[in-house]
Amino acid sequence: MGAAERWAKQVEAKKAIHEVVIAPRGQRRSFREAAEEFLRTRVGNRSTTAHYGYSLRNHVYGFEVAAGVAFGDLADVEVSREHVKSLVRHLTDRFAPNTVASIFIAVAAVFTDLRKSGVIERSPCANVPLPEHVESRVFVPVTLQQLDTLASRLHGPWQIAPYLGHAAGLRIGEALAVRLDQLVEGEEGWVLRITRQVLGRSGWRR
Repeated sequence: MGAAERWAKQVEAKKAIHEVVIAPRGQRRSFREAAEEFLRTRVGNRSTTAHYGYSLRNHVYGFEVAAGVAFGDLADVEVSREHVKSLVRHLTDRFAPNTVASIFIAVAAVFTDLRKSGVIERSPCANVPLPEHVESRVFVPVTLQQLDTLASRLHGPWQIAPYLGHAAGLRIGEALAVRLDQLVEGEEGWVLRITRQVLGRSGWRR
C-alpha cells in the first residue's frame, strides 16, 4: 500500500469518526437537561429521587464554574473532573461534610447513568475527594420533665411537636405533613403511620 493510499484511508477513517461520534454531539444536552431526564426515568425509591432533584436544582445547576457559565448549562459530555472538584470546594465552604457528600451523590448518580448509557466513557466524579466526615457530638436525650416543659411553652396544637420528634424521631418535613388520617387503630392501640412529608420551599407533599 502506497503512502497516498494510506493517507486516503486515514482521511476516510477520520471522516467516519466525525460522522459517528463527533457529529451527533452537535445536538448535545446540557447537564441540567440530562439530569432532569435522569430524574424522570429513574427507577427506585421516590423519596431518593426527590432528594436528588432538590440537591441538583438548589445547589448544583446554578453554580458558576466560570464567569457567566453555570454548571447546569455545561454540555453533559463536557463536564470535567475539575468542574466537579470546583463544585465540591464551593459546597465545602458552605455546608457540613455530610451535606456535601449527599449533594455529590446526586451529581455522581447522573454521571453513572450517562456512563451506563454510553454517553460518556468515564464519570468526572471518579476519585474526586470529599471533605472528611466529622463525627457527631454525643447525643444526650432529654428527660420526660424537660420534654413536658418544652411542650408547655408552645401554643395549642404545636404542643404535640416535641413528642413527635422525641418519640417518633420524625424529621421536620415528616412532622409538618402529619394529619389525623395517619392515625390508625392497631392491636396494641393507636399507631401513627408516616406516609408523606413536605419537601422544599414550595411545600410540595408526597
